Amino acid sequence: MNPQHTKFVAILALVAMVSFSIWPFWMWLNAKTVTAERRAAIEALAQKSEHLKAAYKIAMMDGNLSPEEAKEIADAAGEKID
Repeated sequence: MNPQHTKFVAILALVAMVSFSIWPFWMWLNAKTVTAERRAAIEALAQKSEHLKAAYKIAMMDGNLSPEEAKEIADAAGEKID
């Protein structure tokens, strides 16, 4: 390998390491959650059906109920949320 190729590979490796180390922080910054009232309403909907209960359990695996997950569960229950 010539020195230019080695330098390119080293820089590429550093960029990859920095990207992978910043990813969890970036996801934490962009995490959106629903309000406590909406979360309680979705949990009440989930208690009505085993299918919805499983969907709610999967949505809460990360400890955060996102607006998209809440909308999907509400739509599956036949409820309309904004």
